[in-house]
Amino acid sequence: FDGTFDGRMHTISGIYLDTTSTNTNRYTGFGMFARTGYNSTVRNFSLVDSYFAVDKNGGNANGSGYISNLGSIVGYHHGYLNNVYSNATIASNRRQVGGIMGYSNSRGVSNVWFDGTISVSSAHGREVGGIVGVMDSNNTFENILFTGQITHNADRADMGIGGIIGITYASSACTPTLKNVVAAGKITKGKWGGDQAVGSVVGLIYKATVKTENVYATSDLWNTTHNIASGGTGTLSGTINKVTEANLYGDLAKTNAAALDYVNIWVTRTGKVPALKTFVE
Repeated sequence: FDGTFDGRMHTISGIYLDTTSTNTNRYTGFGMFARTGYNSTVRNFSLVDSYFAVDKNGGNANGSGYISNLGSIVGYHHGYLNNVYSNATIASNRRQVGGIMGYSNSRGVSNVWFDGTISVSSAHGREVGGIVGVMDSNNTFENILFTGQITHNADRADMGIGGIIGITYASSACTPTLKNVVAAGKITKGKWGGDQAVGSVVGLIYKATVKTENVYATSDLWNTTHNIASGGTGTLSGTINKVTEANLYGDLAKTNAAALDYVNIWVTRTGKVPALKTFVE
């Protein structure tokens, strides 16, 4: 898809996908859109009560058909993505899985919220993110919220599981920017030990410099980021502000996540972390 899809702030519900795959092609995928092109824009809607599964019960994440590029909105993403909410249920036994996008080489992503669940059952499955499984972009993800849940049985040190980005990867270094981000979801530990690439915001930085500006993470159950890579290392440029979830409830958010725009973009909530204003008002 290489045009403009404008949902005009409607709600889409009841999309159901449950399939097996022999996909080894990094340039295709599964989701509401399998693949979006460089000139595409997808914007202005909520996706609710929907289900996406690719090889949820079998297969080997490193064997034939190991790539899923599975995301509830876009499997393989180019172009722009703006003003999108999803609470979809996602299940896979494959690699490159994200709440919103499986793989992204975007031109820009903004005002995006994932509040669903992701389950990856394979012990070797990896590259899983609350927003995007694999990030391969020099562009900015701005005003991003993750309040969903990831469960995973991975046991590899290079798996890359993150609340926002699973893994950054490119044939040459990329420099994505995360700006105005709240990572307040849950990651349930699987089989990994203490030296694994699991991050509250980014799981594994590979051949990249991830720039952060006004990024807030509520979990201390996993590493902020883990820089291990074969053939290349990555860096985190900037800081990730660790806060407790309760310290983002209500008006406390204006103190503990003061840099967010509470006039135009974000809104505080009683007993909950701040949310994107578009989807709660």
